[in-house]
Amino acid sequence: MSGDVAADRALRSAAGPSERQDEFRQMWLRVGALNNVRTIGFATAGFFALAILITGGLFLWLDHRATMTRAEAATRDMSRVVEEYAMRVFEINDLVVANVLAYVGERGGVDALRETTAAAEFLAGVTRRTADTDHLLVVDAGGGLVASSGEVPPADSGFSDRAWFKAHRAAGVDRYVGEAIIDRSTGELVYTYSRAIIDRQDRFAGVVQTAMRPSFLDDLVASSDVGRGTVLAIWSASGTLVARTGMSAAQAGQTIEDVVLFREMADQATGTYRAVSVIDGVDRIVSFRRLDKWQVVVTASTPLVSIFAPWYRHLSWTAAICGIVLIAIGCLTWIGARANRREAIARTNLEAALKEKHILLQEIHHRVKNNLQVTSSLIRMQEQRFTEPAFKAALRDTQDRLQSIALIHESLYRADAGSTVDLPDYFERLVGDIAEAYGAKSRGISIELRAEPLVLELTRAVPVGLVVTEVVSNAFKHAFAGTRGGTITISVQRSMGAIEIVVRDDGRGMPAATSCSGRGGLGTKLIHAFVAQLDGQSSVTCDGGTEFRLTIPGERLQ
Repeated sequence: MSGDVAADRALRSAAGPSERQDEFRQMWLRVGALNNVRTIGFATAGFFALAILITGGLFLWLDHRATMTRAEAATRDMSRVVEEYAMRVFEINDLVVANVLAYVGERGGVDALRETTAAAEFLAGVTRRTADTDHLLVVDAGGGLVASSGEVPPADSGFSDRAWFKAHRAAGVDRYVGEAIIDRSTGELVYTYSRAIIDRQDRFAGVVQTAMRPSFLDDLVASSDVGRGTVLAIWSASGTLVARTGMSAAQAGQTIEDVVLFREMADQATGTYRAVSVIDGVDRIVSFRRLDKWQVVVTASTPLVSIFAPWYRHLSWTAAICGIVLIAIGCLTWIGARANRREAIARTNLEAALKEKHILLQEIHHRVKNNLQVTSSLIRMQEQRFTEPAFKAALRDTQDRLQSIALIHESLYRADAGSTVDLPDYFERLVGDIAEAYGAKSRGISIELRAEPLVLELTRAVPVGLVVTEVVSNAFKHAFAGTRGGTITISVQRSMGAIEIVVRDDGRGMPAATSCSGRGGLGTKLIHAFVAQLDGQSSVTCDGGTEFRLTIPGERLQ
């Protein structure tokens, strides 16, 4: 009975620090939960801020693409309108010029029109009947003026230097759309359409030319629902400006022959691209169409500033809304940060308290180990006062039990492991001390330890250690009596969710009355008590030695 009381007291002394350690662990868990809540809060705020920025950015990007797509479609539509309008103007003027050519032929040629007023009256009448024609000219093969529908230029002025005249005389072109020029008769900005006069001998005899003001493109823009700053233009096949909305005299003769339209897209009948205009330096979306019959290119272009004006308004509103939301999130985060600082102070104080308590826990382990060793030493001193072998053996068994508990606390103290015990390390030191106490080396008894890496809580390691102490001590006392040597094998392993500890010796075994029968002394009773405390099962097999098998639940395995 006294052995049961001593073991029970030892267990209570070992369980006390474990309970306090559980309290420390709960404190740490609460601190960890607080940190997790704070981390989740900051992460959520960051996620919402990022989501707002991504959503706003995606919306603006999609709106930007849609705006660009609409602008490109609008310029393509406008280029088709310009194409139709230009073709109508050119066809009308071609009919006018054809009418004049017929008149020249009826009168007997260009020379027959000289020094008469009939030709001028005819040309003036034709001009009045055609809204798109500003005035008409008839020049001879040398570029001299023969007849005009309007004011007559100075007598010494000729047209042999004009590009349209050179195209007919030198290049043999039949129809020609000329670039914008300053009219020598009226001084106004015009562009021309002309056809060559061929006499009856198929020789070049002169040119009939009609001049038109480019303002018809301005009228087209004014009557259309196009973007602000939209420019409509007609270019010659070589890239020289023919007509343009808002055209000034300074722009006459300008060329864009080295731009995308006439360099990279020269073989395309129609297309849309983005470029900076060489005329006004504005970044524009340009759509073009080629009129092969008239050897010109019509373009419609809209400035990006005008295209994206609504988009920039959306950008401003989106930025303002996102800014307000981000400011609100920032304020909430700042409030959370203030709370975090207060929590950090509390956490620092708590960590300091936990550290101090941990140090105290280590000191408890150290003191318990020392007290158990002192108690063991006192028992050893008492043992020396007695001569009765049975009494001395009982005191020695008590020392072994105290030593097994002391080793647990020493392991916890050395490993700084809190409330868990490393079983392989503990068994190695425990069995080594028992073997040394029983003179295993001198008796030829070897120890084999086969243990998987396992850890147990302190409250379970103590009874496990006491059980192993009892079983191994019995093996040394009974299995290898006399001078006979042998081997004690200890194995620790996981098996089917449980922990299985087997102690086997190859000695002669214990007497059947005390081992295999289940009856015995105090040691056997302690083993049964500890097995019950562990909610485990044990068995003893006496076959070619003795095998003790302990199986305990593994659910609490750390």
